[in-house]
Amino acid sequence: MPGTVRILSFDGGGIRGLIPAIALGQVAQALGIPGKQLAARFHIVAGTSTGGIMAAGLCAPGALRHGPAELVELYENHGETIFPPGAWSRRNPLSDVKYDPAPLEGVLAQRLGQAQLSEVSPELMVTAWDLERAWPKLFCSWRARHASVEDFRLCDVARATSAAPTYFPPAEILSLDANYDREQRRHALCDGGVFANDPAALALAEARRLFPRAERALVLSLGTGARVNRIDGAKAMGWGVAGWLPGLIDVFMDGAAALTQHEMMLRQARDELDYYRLQLELDPPPPSYSLDDVARPTLAGLRKLGDRMFRRFADSGALAGLHAALSRPMATPAELGFAPDAPGPRL
Repeated sequence: MPGTVRILSFDGGGIRGLIPAIALGQVAQALGIPGKQLAARFHIVAGTSTGGIMAAGLCAPGALRHGPAELVELYENHGETIFPPGAWSRRNPLSDVKYDPAPLEGVLAQRLGQAQLSEVSPELMVTAWDLERAWPKLFCSWRARHASVEDFRLCDVARATSAAPTYFPPAEILSLDANYDREQRRHALCDGGVFANDPAALALAEARRLFPRAERALVLSLGTGARVNRIDGAKAMGWGVAGWLPGLIDVFMDGAAALTQHEMMLRQARDELDYYRLQLELDPPPPSYSLDDVARPTLAGLRKLGDRMFRRFADSGALAGLHAALSRPMATPAELGFAPDAPGPRL
């Protein structure tokens, strides 16, 4: 029986992932869904960067599975471990990345263990950029099960998607199929936010191929707060690398996310899908709400922003619409024509 394919999507944004984690917990509570069961109400969960970490946690198998409460705890208790204050004062900003990746890798290994991409449920899609192949890398659970050379440790997937340029070095990871030689298994990857900070449109495109019988799509997309980076044009005229570098990553990521949101709203206007977007502008600072601002007052502010984002969503009437949509019977993958190796162009 044809039906609706459901997608849950998370933007990148570093420590600002606390905002959607708070809002998602309140959405789950309002809908009466236990936090660790929330992902099961969707066919695909997608994420980029910090959103990829969230998506991986929500879909992780068994005791490793996270709910919104566990995601909140991850940001609040491990933020300073991942982004130690004052790190760049001990490093050369022109030749070194800002942070040692070892603490991040330790947290991801602790939270995701030895779980594999092929073991998650529901389906998971996480973005990264393959530096040596000069091409997007989509980590997809259905491909991991179909071809073992596409299977990776979940903690490695999370490390790759969150390797933000200038903040962390690229992630060098290996797929788990030892039947291939090392070079075929090896990938050097950086943050998927360089091309898809909001992965909702990519997830929708993959869902259309993966579930060809779906008549409609539902997309619940959570942002991490859009920084309004207004740049003085007169000052920028004389900027070189040092002038542009501090804000360039945010400009790229926010610009890419804005374009995706525009596309999704056009699709909704054409009645192609039901699109629910939770987002707000972070304007003006202070605090800066940068990707790595882990000061306690900032974390408290991010909590408040998560509350505000949820309240806006509820007050707009969108929460009631989402509740009605998710209350309908959920089509099974088989009913939607699940085809993990369907033909067509792919990233």
